Amino acid sequence: MSKVHRAFEKNFDKFELYVRRNIVSVPTALADEVAQLRAEKTAKAEAKEEAGEKEGANAVQEGDKAEDEEFASLSKEEQQERRLDKQLEALRLRLRELSAANQRLELEQKALDDRTLQFQGLITQVAFLEDMPERAVSPLKRTVEHISALHDAFQQMDGIQTALEEDSRQFKRSKVATRGTFRNLRKRFTARTAEVTYITTEDLQQLHAKLQTM
Repeated sequence: MSKVHRAFEKNFDKFELYVRRNIVSVPTALADEVAQLRAEKTAKAEAKEEAGEKEGANAVQEGDKAEDEEFASLSKEEQQERRLDKQLEALRLRLRELSAANQRLELEQKALDDRTLQFQGLITQVAFLEDMPERAVSPLKRTVEHISALHDAFQQMDGIQTALEEDSRQFKRSKVATRGTFRNLRKRFTARTAEVTYITTEDLQQLHAKLQTM
C-alpha cells in the first residue's frame, strides 16, 4: 500500500509540474481555430440581425399594403372616418406629450421659485450688512489703538505683580531676620537675669539698669 501512495505522490507531482508549466500556453493552431469560430459566430449573428430587419421591413410593407388595400375597399365616408381616427390618435399622442412637458415645466418652475426665495434671503442679508452703521463696526485704526492700550495695561499689571512678589520676598526675609534678632535678645535677657538674684528692690533696680544698657 505504501508503494501505491509513493507512486501516486510521484505522478501527482509530475502532473502538477506539467499543469504549472503549460497552464497558460495555448497552441497556435488552437488560437487560430478559436479566432475562426468567433468570426463565424459574429458573421452568423450579423446575418441573423440583417434577416430580422428585412423581415420587419417586409412585415411593415405588407401591413401597409394590406391597410392600403383595405382602405381602398372602403366607402368614401368610411375612408373619411378612418382619416379622422388617425388624426385623433395623433392628437391624443401629442396631447400626452404636451401634458408630460407641462408637468416637467411645473416642477422646474417650482424649483426655480425655491431658488429665487433663497437668493432673496441672501440679498436681504447682504443689504443688511451694507446698511450697518459705522459705529457698529469699529474702524481698523481705532481697534489697533485699543489693542495697543490693552497691551500696555497688561505690561503694567505684569510689572506691578513682579514688584509685589519682590516685596513679599523681602518681607519674608525681614521677618526671618526679626525672628532671629528676637531670639538673640531673649538669650541675652535670660543670661543677664541669671546673673541677678531677685531679693530686694535694689536688685530689681539694678536689673532695670542693666536692661536699659542692652
